[in-house]
Amino acid sequence: MTRAYQNPDVSRRSNLSTVVLVLIGTYGLWELWRAGSSPADSQTIDYLFGIAFVGGAAYGLRQIISDTRDLVLAFDVEPTTGNTVATLWRPFGRQRLEADRDRLTDWRFYVRIGKRNVRTFCLYVTHPDYPRPLQLELRRGLTVSDDLRRLAPEAIGEFERATGASGG
Repeated sequence: MTRAYQNPDVSRRSNLSTVVLVLIGTYGLWELWRAGSSPADSQTIDYLFGIAFVGGAAYGLRQIISDTRDLVLAFDVEPTTGNTVATLWRPFGRQRLEADRDRLTDWRFYVRIGKRNVRTFCLYVTHPDYPRPLQLELRRGLTVSDDLRRLAPEAIGEFERATGASGG
C-alpha cells in the first residue's frame, strides 16, 4: 500500500481537545459534588458552575465528534490491485474502511466556509460501507500524490484551480 493522503493534525488536535474537555467535565462534576456536600448558602453558585462546566464539556465533545467523524486521517491505495484503506479518527482510536477503488464514487471538490470567512478545501467521496461522504481536507500548497490524482482527477483539478496551484 502507498500513502495517497495523510492528515495527522486531525488526530492530535481532536485527542488533545477531548482530553481538555474531559478535564473540564470532571471539574464540573467535582463542583456539583461539592455543592451537594456544602452548606446551603454557597450551593447555588457551586451548582451553577458545575452545570456550566459539565454542559460545556458535553457540548464541546459533541461538536468535536460531529465535526471530525467523517475526516480521513490517511488514505492508502494499492496500485496493482486497486484496494484502498481509509482511516478515520475516533476518540483515542481509528476506524479503517477498506474497499476496491472502483467502489469509491462521486469524488467531488468542496469549499467549506467557516468562521471569519475561512475557507477549507475538501474532497468528498462516497464509500460503500459508510453512511456519509468521507472528507479529505486539502491545504494550500499541498502536493497531491499521483495515486490520489488518478482516483479523482476532476476534483483535484478543481482544487488546483481554486488555490492557484499547478498540477503535478
